[in-house]
Amino acid sequence: MLVVFAGGTCGDIVCELIDKGTMPIFEDKYRSKLKHLDQFKDDADKLKFIKEAESKFKSIPSHDLDFHIQHQHKFIGITALDSQDRLWASERFKRKNQPESWQVMTEISGADSIESYAEVIDQMTQRIQITKQPTIDLKDIRKGQLIERLNALNIQLISEAKDHYQQWLGRH
Repeated sequence: MLVVFAGGTCGDIVCELIDKGTMPIFEDKYRSKLKHLDQFKDDADKLKFIKEAESKFKSIPSHDLDFHIQHQHKFIGITALDSQDRLWASERFKRKNQPESWQVMTEISGADSIESYAEVIDQMTQRIQITKQPTIDLKDIRKGQLIERLNALNIQLISEAKDHYQQWLGRH
């Protein structure tokens, strides 16, 4: 299952509760490949990766919303409907990533500040909503409602989901 989200909006925790794999997910360079848009030579290469990754993992994190829309993939989208959540996510993305990740994001998106990246997150949220794919809002993740939301979508979780999520909430 693809989990599509803007950097900083906590999509990795969604993936981790669905499929343990390497934790934290960002340490698994293979599984996180769709979070780095420069890792593929073309669409065929991405499609091949998705097919391979789906045979290994129950969840795959991705930032490539346009690609998934274009290829009509099914996914769970992480939204950020609240402006304060978008600013929090933008600050989080800049704080948790290497400076070169922030630089790549600014080059790709045109965002050059916390505030302008929050606007990019808003635009991505709006595009996710248009797809009619299932969504989980960042506010629900931050308020401790992620497991409830995943259960409502009939998504099977790892056995340690509750404990892992509680630990994550304690750090965020």
